[in-house]
Amino acid sequence: MIKEFETYKDFLKFIKSKVYRKVGFGSEGSCYWGKDGLAYKVIESFLYKKNVNEIITSDKYKDLNYFALPIDIYTNPDHSIIYGYNSNFLHDDILQHSEDFFEEVDLDKLVKCYYMLLSDIRTISNDNIFLFELINNLLFNNIKFMLIDTLDYYKEDYNTYDDNVNMILRAIELPLYVETNDQAFNDEKSIEEIAENVKKHVKKRKYY
Repeated sequence: MIKEFETYKDFLKFIKSKVYRKVGFGSEGSCYWGKDGLAYKVIESFLYKKNVNEIITSDKYKDLNYFALPIDIYTNPDHSIIYGYNSNFLHDDILQHSEDFFEEVDLDKLVKCYYMLLSDIRTISNDNIFLFELINNLLFNNIKFMLIDTLDYYKEDYNTYDDNVNMILRAIELPLYVETNDQAFNDEKSIEEIAENVKKHVKKRKYY
């Protein structure tokens, strides 16, 4: 649903009334945890110009379980500028907080949740949707994965499944590589290979 605000200041007043606290920030703006349990993205660094009708929203994919697609999109009156949006929220992420990942990850659940996620990836890829800028926008909390910051997903002219699966694997391994600088977490070919390398790294840590 599109919700209009006369000014950006009006939008910020609305956001203040809806959220508890800030939970993250990125190149475009900040993310807040809402009183209704949703995530609220506030675009701060620049006014975001995009055709609202091109945005892939949750109402178009009601059966997806692991995507934080926009629910409500907040714009100026003529919809030419996007101020922000809300989406599903995932608590207790450990993947992007990778200093905690090696202490807390359940590797059996990591593998199981990955294959559960692939059902959603298949659905969205069959519509030729490419998971743009997935790196740093994949969360995991030992219960499920969640893909966030989905505003810029777009359609290609081919089935994107293979490209999207590759992006998922890169998005899982990159935070682990950044945390450890271990080349093992680089261009892994499967979730099982990632899990095995995590196991090896945890074993190494016990000796230091």
